[in-house]
Amino acid sequence: MRKKQQYQRASRHSKIMRKKLGRVMVRKATLRDMDVLVDHRRRLFSELHPEAKFDYSAWAREYKRFVRKHMRGKRFVAFLTQRKDGAVIATGAVWIKDVPPRPMAPPVWIKEPYLLSMYTLPEYRGYGLATRIVKEAMKWSKSKGFSRMSLHASEMGRPVYKKLGWERGWEMRIRL
Repeated sequence: MRKKQQYQRASRHSKIMRKKLGRVMVRKATLRDMDVLVDHRRRLFSELHPEAKFDYSAWAREYKRFVRKHMRGKRFVAFLTQRKDGAVIATGAVWIKDVPPRPMAPPVWIKEPYLLSMYTLPEYRGYGLATRIVKEAMKWSKSKGFSRMSLHASEMGRPVYKKLGWERGWEMRIRL
């Protein structure tokens, strides 16, 4: 099947799924949404690393501290999608991180939006919710005067970002 036909079929499928889901709104999270933000990030890491044994209680305290500090300092904004009944079904966030000077930019520390904590509950995947959150995050970042964003994409998330024009970078790591 040609690529165009595949895209059209996927697009029709998404419309049918969205119709089944009903109206879903995207909004900015507040500190009152902290528990769901923490829960979705915990689920994200549990799915990405099912073999790992994390101390989630200690991690949750630190993550809450991080979110609170940066949300109050206007360096962290989260977006979520919720159903009519108020249930939050997908989340994502932007953290404004410090980036050291680099040759292709002015020789100063700069700030750059970093997309993180993208998570959709499994039963709601394929409805375009992550795409809506990423679009909101991009729109928000652009409105703040930023001209680029970065992220660390999971294999499952890569098609979402690619479809929106994100380019793949190169990252390596080693456990010491």
